[in-house]
Amino acid sequence: MKHFLLLILTLSAIGNGYSQKLLSLEPNAVEERFLVDLDDWSKTLN
Repeated sequence: MKHFLLLILTLSAIGNGYSQKLLSLEPNAVEERFLVDLDDWSKTLN
């Protein structure tokens, strides 16, 4: 019985060790584009 419990404890410790992974975060790149019509001066920015 002691050997069985030791085996269970060892396998669970190994499983817990592999389940801990490092978390890597990368920022999301935001790209904004807008068109400006320089020929149309009737539109103004508010």
